[in-house]
Parts: sequence; C-alpha cells; structure tokens
Amino acid sequence: MIESREWVFRVTCQVAPEEQVCVVGNCDSLGMWDSQRMVPLYPEDSVDSEEVIWSTPIQIPFVGVEYRYCVCIILEAKPGLYDRTMVVRRWETNLWPRKVPDGENSVDEPQVDRFGSFGGFERVDQGWLVKESVVQLFDSVMKEGLCKFLPQEQFGVVCNNGDYTIFQCQMLKPQTIVFLLDFYIEGSSEEIPKHLGCSYILPSNLKENYGVATLPITSPKHIPVGQLTVHYMVVNPLEYGGDMSVSYARHWKDSWKGLEVGHRGAGNSYHSEPKSCANIRENTVASLKYAAEKGADMVEFDVQLSKDLVPVIYHDFHACIALKRKKEQDKTDLLEIPIKDLTLSQLQALKVCRDRETGACVATIRWSRGVPVRWVMCSSEVGDV
Repeated sequence: MIESREWVFRVTCQVAPEEQVCVVGNCDSLGMWDSQRMVPLYPEDSVDSEEVIWSTPIQIPFVGVEYRYCVCIILEAKPGLYDRTMVVRRWETNLWPRKVPDGENSVDEPQVDRFGSFGGFERVDQGWLVKESVVQLFDSVMKEGLCKFLPQEQFGVVCNNGDYTIFQCQMLKPQTIVFLLDFYIEGSSEEIPKHLGCSYILPSNLKENYGVATLPITSPKHIPVGQLTVHYMVVNPLEYGGDMSVSYARHWKDSWKGLEVGHRGAGNSYHSEPKSCANIRENTVASLKYAAEKGADMVEFDVQLSKDLVPVIYHDFHACIALKRKKEQDKTDLLEIPIKDLTLSQLQALKVCRDRETGACVATIRWSRGVPVRWVMCSSEVGDV
C-alpha cells in the first residue's frame, strides 16, 4: 500500500536577493510546523511568467495535509559560532492554514498559489525571534506614509529636523557586530551626496537592552565634526521553538473596531486646556468606576509601591516636597522624594488642595517634629504619559 504521494508546491512571491521562500506543514516531510525544519522552495526557469514562481516536489501523506508559505533567510552553520538557522522574515498568518486536497497527486502543471492570499483573505505578518537578536537605532515624529521598514538605499535616507528615523538590524551574535553610520550632505538631484563623516557604534556602547549612546562624528580626514546622540533598543530571542501552526495571536477580525480604554481612569484631569480635562481627578477609584459606568472596555492607571510595600495609585515615581515658608518657593527649593520612600500612612496624611497661582496640586503634611512640609505636584510633572 502506497502511504505517500508527490505534490509540487508552487507559489509566486517577491523577495529580496538574500531571502528564500519556504513551506512548512503538519507532516514530517514539511517540518511538523517547526520554524527550523521548513522546506526551501526554488525559483523556476520560466520565461512565460512575469512573476517569479517558487516550487519544489515533496512527498506527503494522502490525507490531512496542511501547510503555510513563509519567506526566510537561511544561514548555513558556522562551526564555533552558530548552527544552521532559518530566520523567518514574514509568513502567512490566516486563521486557518492551506490544505492539500486529499488523495490527489499534483498534475503536470499544478496550480500556482499567491503568497499570503487564499480563502478570500490576505494575511501576512512578520516572524519572531527564535535565535537571532534585533538592534533598533532611533534618531530623534516619523513621517506619515513612511511607517514601514524599507531596504536602505545607497546613501540612506534624508533626515530633516523633527523626523523620527528607525534603523533595524537582525543578527545572531550582536556582541560581535560593529555598526558604521555614514553621514552625507544632500545636494541637487543631479549631484552625488557629499560624504560628511561617520560614526561607529561598538558592542560596548549597547550596554543595556534600552538606552542612549553619544558618539563622535569624524570626517574622512579624521577630524571631529559633530556629535550623534542615538537611542537604541536590543531585543533578544525567547527560548521558543517557533510553532507555525497557530497564528491566532496575530489575527485581527475585519469587523473589530478597537477598544475604548480609559486613560488613568476617566481621562487626564491635569491639562492646560480646560475642555480636555476630566471632571473627576485622574488615578482615583472614583475615576476608574466612572469610566466603567460609561462603557469603557478597559482602564489604564498607574501603580506605585509605598515604603511598607502597599500598592498605591499614583502616576509619578517622585513627589516634589518643600519646606513651607512665608515667601513663595522657587523651583530650586523643591526636593524630590521617591514614592517608595513614603509609607502608606504618610501618603494618606496628605491634604490635597489647589494652588491659587500655579494651579498645581498641593498637599500639606506635618511630620512628628511638627515641621510643616508642602507636597507639590507641578503641572509639568503630571502630563500625558
């Protein structure tokens, strides 16, 4: 009895030069949904088709075969560094996978699938980190319409004042990678940009998972010409094999219109625009209850831990406290005390009122010595998160 059959998987897909189309499924010959056991497809030598067709014949069971296509980068093993690794760049995330018709063999010209499109829907999403890490470099709001990652051109991207630019790199061993940033002066459309200088980002500059690095910009003649401040984020992989059978976590219903989320309860009550202020003080139980009564699906609020390990609803990590004097205090007189250094009883002893001149939230507390202390939450310190 024949237990398997040959099926030719064919799909059209646009990929970058270093990328390759693969297929994965629920049988052993298709990798059992393991992202590291996917089967590569290869481009056909066809002059009739305008699009590149990727295909390969695979022995599969007669019934119950499910599969998905994905686009990967295959890194062959390097002894002492890493094993053979398949990096998933994007994959089909329809709620239900594709199915091979039971009991059929592929004909001489099997049908050609289109990557990401089947069952009347088109769902393609990025992969996840299995073995590789991601380094993102942020440079000081992103332009509307340019909010997706694109391959970098020869001279990079033009950065103007107020732009928000993100560079993303995926790698297996981030501790062995040095980043070179080249800076150019843009000329006319016919002129080649002039090379201004460069900066190097060393592994030692990326000490934390998230932080800021300040780097010198050096001219081609090795003269310092400026300084670059760049925010960075390093994302490391989880110990997770990458099961490609389930895509529900990345699935969004077309009919879903979003959730109503109450910001700090019923909204921000400390705002420079009176029309935008909530009627109930933010980050209070009353504000949370009011948001729920008005139909909010969720509420967001801030929680700090007091000195005696009691969770309290409060926004900032610090409180501005100053000794009460006859004359008005300057901002330099304010003392910052972490909320974690105040006990619950000390926090509850605060009497909150409104400052007539500044409009800030003011509280007064008397310590055991009888020294009057004023707790000031300046408006600038309770702005939007």
